[in-house]
Amino acid sequence: MTLSWGAGMANRVGLARRVWNWLGQLSLIAWIVDLAKWLLLQWSTVLSAAVATGFTIWAWMEQYGYLPLALVALGSFAVTIWTFNGIVWMRRQARPSPARITFDYSHALLFEGVVPALDLENKANTFELRLLIRNAANGPVQFRSENWTLSIEDRITPPSTAIIGTLARGEQRTMFPAGGFREEAYNDFKDRTEGTLEFSILYGHPDDPLSRRMSKTLRIFLFKTKPQARTDKETASIQWRIVKETDEPISKP
Repeated sequence: MTLSWGAGMANRVGLARRVWNWLGQLSLIAWIVDLAKWLLLQWSTVLSAAVATGFTIWAWMEQYGYLPLALVALGSFAVTIWTFNGIVWMRRQARPSPARITFDYSHALLFEGVVPALDLENKANTFELRLLIRNAANGPVQFRSENWTLSIEDRITPPSTAIIGTLARGEQRTMFPAGGFREEAYNDFKDRTEGTLEFSILYGHPDDPLSRRMSKTLRIFLFKTKPQARTDKETASIQWRIVKETDEPISKP
């Protein structure tokens, strides 16, 4: 009985050692993978170090002193890494990296305000809101409207078709929705009433897929002014307040 128990304990100890060794091998493999990833990311430094090592070995084989060996190593390392970094910098100047483009175009599309439009002669589209946007990036911005929903009281505007365009640097533009409220809907509105506007716009570099989404929810306050004289015309003014806003990268599938 004692021998059997001892054999079982020895087997369990052996199994534990094999598991520990296996885990150790996994840790070593993970460390090697992490080192390889670091070397791939820092390969300019590795290349410079390799060149410096090669020149140092050559100087040592030529039997130079320690000071010339150190100077050769330092000089070859510095020349190689500065040359490599210069080439990379010139390449990035010609065509920025995707990460740089994403950074430069973050929050580049600005919301400037909402403009009301009242046309009493247009029975099919008597009242609508128009959006002011501006490009704040250092280059052109391409955009495409994704969502536009305007609701006042119990009325909602019809779905808007996508608006696609490109803004030059610093350009401001007014976006016109596909339609607004018909005459009967506008006439039913109270003289002082409220509504909600929700919209989202995709934008990014013109030569790349659209990379960001600007979304906002506004609280709209509508004020209808009736004419006081025959020569006066009815007007509609608004005030707005931002309830919610986001500007974030578009998640990749």
